[in-house]
Amino acid sequence: MELCTSVLPCLWLAGYESTSGAFSFLLYVFATHPDVQQILQEEIDVTFPNKTLPTCNALVQMEYLDMVVNESLRLFPVAGRLERVCKKDVEIKGVLIPKGTLVMVPIFILHKDPDLWPEPEEFCPERGVVYALVTRGRTRMSPSLSGSPGLSLSTPSEDRLLLLSTGQE
Repeated sequence: MELCTSVLPCLWLAGYESTSGAFSFLLYVFATHPDVQQILQEEIDVTFPNKTLPTCNALVQMEYLDMVVNESLRLFPVAGRLERVCKKDVEIKGVLIPKGTLVMVPIFILHKDPDLWPEPEEFCPERGVVYALVTRGRTRMSPSLSGSPGLSLSTPSEDRLLLLSTGQE
């Protein structure tokens, strides 16, 4: 509980909008996929028997919860694009990107690319979305790194909100 209290001001300052949007889409996923909600409820019941109070260590061990949140963020990213300033001259496939250039990465488009994601419009937490998963020589974009300054704080908070909504905390 102490960790939740210490993270709360940062969450409000850095991630309120991204967290609330992501949580809204997560609730939509549960409404449209009751089977996923049931599997997750079973994981919650096993992880926190007799409505044991959640701990951060226990939350980290909840693999299905992580897969559900990441797949929801893949389908419904809180930021449609990622912007970064190139720190050094770089050449990608024959195109020179000079130092100081603003580079925009279309997160929404990459998360729906059928070359990267089989059946990209389908919600499938079992596809095991992980941070910067490298396959076939390409990097798949991580939903949890989709550009929001507060998103790195918001994912554990979304896990806590989910537990609160199920009466576990």
